[in-house]
Amino acid sequence: LRRADQARVRSAARAGLLADRRAMYDELRRRARTVVRELLREPGERELLAEALRHGLGGRATVSDTDDGGLRARAPDGRTIDASVGVLVDRALAELDLEQLWAAG
Repeated sequence: LRRADQARVRSAARAGLLADRRAMYDELRRRARTVVRELLREPGERELLAEALRHGLGGRATVSDTDDGGLRARAPDGRTIDASVGVLVDRALAELDLEQLWAAG
């Protein structure tokens, strides 16, 4: 019975640790979205992103706003690039080594 109790304690501790990490990640994501949204309110930054999207689709793409403050581009042949704030942040976070963040704590 003692082993079972120890296993339950370890499992509960692990669940708590994972919940804490999830909360930190969600806060990081929320803050990053706020910063990107604010950055894209700047006309020059927004136009740079729009040009990059057009270039990525061959130059004749139409660019439109997304609900979260980002952009979406569509080429005449139907190809699209989603540069919504959420997608931009999620892609950037996916490229980070967040294990370093957890190790620092």
